[in-house]
Amino acid sequence: IRVHLGDVPASNYDRMGFTKGVVRHIQSEDAWLVGTERGELFLFNNKGKQLWKRSLGIGKLISLCISNDGTIAYVGEASPEGNLYAIYITSGDVLWKCKASDYVGSETSKRSHPSIVHIVVDKDDNVYANAYRFLMTETGKRAYNAKMLALSKEGKVLWQFPEKEGMDSWINWC
Repeated sequence: IRVHLGDVPASNYDRMGFTKGVVRHIQSEDAWLVGTERGELFLFNNKGKQLWKRSLGIGKLISLCISNDGTIAYVGEASPEGNLYAIYITSGDVLWKCKASDYVGSETSKRSHPSIVHIVVDKDDNVYANAYRFLMTETGKRAYNAKMLALSKEGKVLWQFPEKEGMDSWINWC
């Protein structure tokens, strides 16, 4: 099955030629979850019919992970807040969100926005997410402010690494 985002009603995704996104098959629903650079999340059945659409804001959706039972999608964005969202797959409703900007900061005037770049879940559905943003130093070099976050499936932050300061590292894999 091919679903052309340009065919999605009222979205006009083909206007710019192409749009990057993240895609996961949801086995429990036998459907496809699609997140776009425009901050929109879609669920399509296997025939290409749109089941729901959720606009999550102004950020680019760049990472996606599914809970072990297939009921919750964890979606990471790059934006001034750099949110990590927990979304009910059957309805598209937001269960909770966590702002990466609270952990790695954000400097909109310098276009230094946080991103949730990778998400995984363990056997207990605890969520692990890597968050970072890059900064330009006064000498013109890139520096990073990064953390790994661990959250419960209810969205409570269990721990962060490093605990106090950020890492000057590009952490993009859990």
